Amino acid sequence: VDEDDNGYIASLFGKGVLRISDDDRKQRVLLPAVLTADVDLQGDTLYATVNALPEPKKAPDGRVVSMAVTGHRDD
Repeated sequence: VDEDDNGYIASLFGKGVLRISDDDRKQRVLLPAVLTADVDLQGDTLYATVNALPEPKKAPDGRVVSMAVTGHRDD
């Protein structure tokens, strides 16, 4: 949750990191990604784990990505 009470959710089988606005409670995709398992907000930087689950019989390919969340407004 950020200072404006907007929530950020990792959607493992969805479209990536979702932002839920405190104003209207609508979900919006903030960071399109696949297999997003976790999200963390540190100041104005959002961190997310992506590609969290490996393909069958393959090594894990997960990684952490980041993006600035300053200035993002609801559509």
